Formats: sequence, structure tokens, C-alpha cells
Amino acid sequence: MNLDKLPNIGKVLVSKLEKVGIKSVDDLKKAGSKNAFLRIRTHLNDG
Repeated sequence: MNLDKLPNIGKVLVSKLEKVGIKSVDDLKKAGSKNAFLRIRTHLNDG
């Protein structure tokens, strides 16, 4: 399943997730929501 098929995940969030290496639903499950959020936040603060 693609990330954009999950509830409450749109194109912008998919783009942010992909930039931090989360490219699939399995990647997101492995990372966990809190870790995914922290990775995006760190990436945005660095760039």
C-alpha cells in the first residue's frame, strides 16, 4: 500500500516522509509515528 492511501496522509506529508527515507507503509511502521515525526522535524530544521 502506498503512503498516500493511509488516512490523513496527503501529498505534502508523503513528500516529507520520503525525504527522510520513509518510502512505504512498512518503513513507516518500522520507524513508528513518533520517530517519523522527529526525523521530519530534524530534517526541516537542518535544511
